[in-house]
Amino acid sequence: MSNETKYIKYGKLLSGLIHNLNTPLMGLSGRVELLQMKFEDEKSFNQINTQLDKINAMLSTAAYLLDKDQTEQDLEIDFKVFIEKYFNFLTTDMRYKHQTEKELNFESCNIITNVSDLLNIIHNTVDYLLQFIEGDTTISVSNILIENGTELTINIQTGVEISPDFDYEKYLNDIMDDSVLKKYPVTCLKDGNKVNVKMIILSG
Repeated sequence: MSNETKYIKYGKLLSGLIHNLNTPLMGLSGRVELLQMKFEDEKSFNQINTQLDKINAMLSTAAYLLDKDQTEQDLEIDFKVFIEKYFNFLTTDMRYKHQTEKELNFESCNIITNVSDLLNIIHNTVDYLLQFIEGDTTISVSNILIENGTELTINIQTGVEISPDFDYEKYLNDIMDDSVLKKYPVTCLKDGNKVNVKMIILSG
């Protein structure tokens, strides 16, 4: 079985798993609501419901990203919705969740593109940057509208100077196909404890 076939197979299995988890989650939520009605003074049920809502939101986001990642043809997406869902899901990464301060500000625009390719280059970029966080770290992510697309900017500022081993361009060239890199031109500047990555995403 080829790697691509395995990827599609396991992606479908994960999609099915996420779908099937919704049923027991709904059952748990229903039981908690009944208990909450019976024991009105018990405050812990509110905390349980909050945690169940968080799990449900993460599963919903994972299902959205998996669906887009397995689609081979170009799709039209609202970039703001797409990138917000990605960064919401990223809270499952402990490096991002606990060691960073986040500043996210996204503009809405419709993009027609291969969302699987776009997701992979954004994810590989963020995953590589997170390898170099140390001390108090701030991640700022935003986009601006440009003609026929958008420009995504990712800034990180770490508590210490970034390791000299940092080589984002080499990493991307090693892990991404040339066709994807040409489709989404990326520039990266490193200065002491700061990194600035800009990515052009054109529609069509």
